[in-house]
Amino acid sequence: MPRQIKDRVISLIDRLAMLVAMAITLILPLGFSGLAYRNLVDRVDTQAHVKAAAITDLVSGNPGLWVYEIQRMEHLLLRYPVPISTSPIDGEAASAYNANGVLLASVGNPPDERLMRRSHPIYDSGRVVGRVEVVHSLRGLIVGTALVAMLGLLLGSALYGVFRTWPMRELRRMGVALDAEQAALRTSEERYRTMIEWSLEAIVVHRGHKVLYVNPAGIKLFGNSSAQEMAGKTISDFIHPDSHQLALARVKSIAESSINPPMAEMKFLKLDGTVMDVEVQSTSIMFDGKPAICSDIRDITGRKQAEAARHQSDQRFRDLVDSTDGIVWEADAATFVFSFVSKNAVRLLGYPMVDWLQ
Repeated sequence: MPRQIKDRVISLIDRLAMLVAMAITLILPLGFSGLAYRNLVDRVDTQAHVKAAAITDLVSGNPGLWVYEIQRMEHLLLRYPVPISTSPIDGEAASAYNANGVLLASVGNPPDERLMRRSHPIYDSGRVVGRVEVVHSLRGLIVGTALVAMLGLLLGSALYGVFRTWPMRELRRMGVALDAEQAALRTSEERYRTMIEWSLEAIVVHRGHKVLYVNPAGIKLFGNSSAQEMAGKTISDFIHPDSHQLALARVKSIAESSINPPMAEMKFLKLDGTVMDVEVQSTSIMFDGKPAICSDIRDITGRKQAEAARHQSDQRFRDLVDSTDGIVWEADAATFVFSFVSKNAVRLLGYPMVDWLQ
């Protein structure tokens, strides 16, 4: 894996792990404090409301003297319906005041600071004659939030280590595997390139009719001094006009259907314009990450010239034999089966040629 890409992936994994750890570290204490504060508000507000309702019943039963029933009010504030905590750690207290704000009764341990305060009115025939106030310390909420924050920090740190270590381990494993694959691919490419470079047959790679690569045998075949002379040229520059149509049809077939056409004989042109007979076999390949066509070109000019010379020689021999007055024949000495009889045998003896060769 390239060093630059690996560094970017490591940086991204580190950032994601940090975001997850920070989210856990913040969400736990914030969620806990929010839920705990809401529950505390509901509890204190309910206590103030219910105790104010209880003292309202006391007022209704003794409208003129209720302010003097201190013990009764203290009992209602302390026990009814939910007891007020008398522990100094909890820091909770309930108080009753008259309409002028004068304290009538108080129970519990009022907190000195960081408190929550809720109050509800006391009624006498629909008229407000006082109020009940319940206060509660926020110390427990703060301590609980701090403990949860520490737990969140520990959990976030653990998750940061897990989310950073595990992907890095997998990344290293993948990197090792990828490096091995790339090394094998480079070895294969080098081996293939060596085979192409040392091939005795011309190999040309082209895309969109444009020449991309020519091996040394191809450079020699076309009479060029270097690959740069052929780079950028089109394959049409090296194909004889008589073979243009066939060559373009083969290229189109490979590009559109990826079907490799059979080997074909065509006429190509050297750099100096010399015509040569060739056999061409083409196939589709990937070159520089894009589809291309690789053509294997074999010069058969010498073979074609030899075949033409042999044909001319055979034809001259037949013309010479047919021009003689006698009969020229060739037969197996053991079986006397004819393998050749000149045309004069038919003219002179009257037997058709097929009878002689049966």
